[in-house]
Amino acid sequence: MPQKKREPDRAVTYRLETELESGAFQELPRVRVAVGNAPGRRMISLRLREDVIDGLKRVARKKVVPYQVLIQMWLQERLVLEEQAATTEESVEAIAQLRSLTAQLVQVAGSLESAERQRKTVTKRATRSA
Repeated sequence: MPQKKREPDRAVTYRLETELESGAFQELPRVRVAVGNAPGRRMISLRLREDVIDGLKRVARKKVVPYQVLIQMWLQERLVLEEQAATTEESVEAIAQLRSLTAQLVQVAGSLESAERQRKTVTKRATRSA
């Protein structure tokens, strides 16, 4: 028997539109959550404690979304945050390397200036002696 296509719940749609308009989600990264048997999606099984499932369902009811969609949203948001953190960590490491290289270049430049001063002094002495 073919499944009926679920129509969006008007209360859910209204609440989400209201929260979007109010800016309630501004600080969160935008993620897309595909629902149903969308292409590129695969079903998995997770074993969670009952209290975790109950908590997820409570939060989902407050947000007026199915708890499985809430789990998807949270996982995707966390993935985005982790990827941003990894990028930030890589940037911090790159900056530290650049600072180290800059310090080395400053030392080399100082050594070159010192060598140039010594060369000029030796040249002046040699010129005076001649």
